[in-house]
Amino acid sequence: MKVKKKEINKKLVLIFRKNLRLNKSFNSKKILKLKLGSDIDSLSLISIVAEINQKFKVKFSADQISKIRSTSDIFKFVFKFFKINA
Repeated sequence: MKVKKKEINKKLVLIFRKNLRLNKSFNSKKILKLKLGSDIDSLSLISIVAEINQKFKVKFSADQISKIRSTSDIFKFVFKFFKINA
């Protein structure tokens, strides 16, 4: 299954906008700068990971989730799963 980086990126941005209740002015560059703790709470992180798991069938391990410090880490994990360079 070949999936393009641009399509994945667009879907991930929509997931983040929905779960963090961001407006459309938040593009992917702004979303990538969000940090866990100050910008994203743990409940939002869980809902984001759950929706990514549901839509992309990407399985996050507990170790991977514990290493997440920013939204860019989530993008890297998803791209790594699809073997796409981030």
